[in-house]
Amino acid sequence: MKTALYSRVSTDKQSNGLEAQTRALTEYCNTRGITDYEIYEDFNISGVKLTRPQLDRLMEDVRSGK
Repeated sequence: MKTALYSRVSTDKQSNGLEAQTRALTEYCNTRGITDYEIYEDFNISGVKLTRPQLDRLMEDVRSGK
């Protein structure tokens, strides 16, 4: 089974936050032996927006069984 990792920051001033989120998620997987994962990252995308490109792609991948 593949695991999806999703991180998002709402402004370009939070780029370190995105890196920190992704690092924490990958470390979590690595310490638990989870090696089959895909990372989805939305940068400079507000949580209020109706569409978030990487979250939308993640959801489409889930719906299609990827």
